[in-house]
Amino acid sequence: MRSTSTFIFRVIAVAVTVFPPPLPAAPSGVGRWETRAPMPSLRTEVAAALVGTKIFVVGGIEPGGVSSAVEEYDVSTNTWRRVAPMPVALHHTTAASLGGKLYVVGGFTGGWEGVNSVYEYDPTGNAWRTRASMPTARGALASRPGETARVAFRLRKQRRPLGHV
Repeated sequence: MRSTSTFIFRVIAVAVTVFPPPLPAAPSGVGRWETRAPMPSLRTEVAAALVGTKIFVVGGIEPGGVSSAVEEYDVSTNTWRRVAPMPVALHHTTAASLGGKLYVVGGFTGGWEGVNSVYEYDPTGNAWRTRASMPTARGALASRPGETARVAFRLRKQRRPLGHV
């Protein structure tokens, strides 16, 4: 039986995540840190995902409030650019890719209200579309790579401890 303070949810969503292409290892096999171009905007609590060879950073909290901004980082040219903003400003969401598209699932609005939305971004058309919503609102979630889309949720309910992810 599940306790009221812990919920584990597995959702098979329309399309959320696939395995990204492997990144080449450093010659030593251990890896290394390298300074790259800084992200143009000052945001925290963002979500990010690799689509092809580009990293997309979505939403988050900025000095003026919750953001709908989306920025694309091109790994090969070490450059950033703004792309079409999300339809709604969100933070603590998750982002993942499948089939060359970016998916943003759940999250919180400015008032820390969870949402059940699923959005799909097409980088070739620089356009968003709304997909089927989740059955319940969730925020502060994560996705994992796989052939089927899986999203694990953390649910905060009446200031009790967070559930397992």
